[in-house]
Amino acid sequence: MAILSGCASQPPAPLEKLLTEQPPQTEEELIGAIEKLRSESKELTISNNMYRRQLSLNYEEDANHISDHQKKVIKLFFQTLPDRDNLSIILSISPSSDEGFNSINDAWVRVQELRSYLQDYSVQIEELYIPDQEPDTVTIQVLGGDSVQ
Repeated sequence: MAILSGCASQPPAPLEKLLTEQPPQTEEELIGAIEKLRSESKELTISNNMYRRQLSLNYEEDANHISDHQKKVIKLFFQTLPDRDNLSIILSISPSSDEGFNSINDAWVRVQELRSYLQDYSVQIEELYIPDQEPDTVTIQVLGGDSVQ
């Protein structure tokens, strides 16, 4: 089952400023607070020229292949990106729930299949093995915009 998470631009907007003020009580106040955060984050150089999005996928314990549902989620994720030119992808893969070598082997099979699938979106793909990440999880981070080479 795939889970879509972390679709906010990076770096994160300065939430500390919003949290120190009175929480929004109405929908209009909430919209105003969101617009304030957006305008403040546009002042950051990375926000003007780049964006970062993240998608996390969870694998069933004994599954090593991308499901049709996961492919649809990935496709939708890439369709929501503001700019498809100049994308760089980072795959953070965790070990599987298996023990020992099987755990590493499962992670390798998963990342190679994902890499092959994601090459339709970008040839710039970096793979990271993150042993501390939740088992049976892969995180797809996408950097895009004018400044990505």
